[in-house]
Amino acid sequence: SLSPVLCSGSNSGTLNLTGSLGSILNWESSIDNGATGPNINSTTTSENYLTITSTSLYRVLVKRGVCTSMYSDTITLTVDSTTLGGVLNSPATVCAGSNSGTLTLSGKRGNILNWEFSTNGGTSWNNIINNTANQNYTNLTITTLYRAQVQNGVCPPNYSDTLTINVDSGTIAGA
Repeated sequence: SLSPVLCSGSNSGTLNLTGSLGSILNWESSIDNGATGPNINSTTTSENYLTITSTSLYRVLVKRGVCTSMYSDTITLTVDSTTLGGVLNSPATVCAGSNSGTLTLSGKRGNILNWEFSTNGGTSWNNIINNTANQNYTNLTITTLYRAQVQNGVCPPNYSDTLTINVDSGTIAGA
């Protein structure tokens, strides 16, 4: 049977036992790879799950008449931890046109999908094709916001915090 991958805490579904011959004595689940597991007091061919937070194994104990009881195949519900967008290093103030630096993302959980920047205070965002933890900037002429988009497994993507690079227009000496 298929072993679904779920996102921690935001999942639900039904497991169905098929092809068995005998009476269902109970279902069992385990979160430690089958070392221990509580019995689930259910004797039906289906078992609902809801809000599982860690990878879980399920199986069914079946018995027919005086014959020895047997376990069904084990199904593993793999659970991915929720996505953490992470934190960007400190904001900066730079002089227009002659600036450079590197933004660094830390504390994330998941893979970086891309970076984004905004030059209108976050009203709209432009995609940067970069899936590394560092993003360089050079010669900015206007205050620019940056963020990274991260996704862990099958969980929904999430954004890092937003970092602002403030741009001063520059010094004018006058006449």
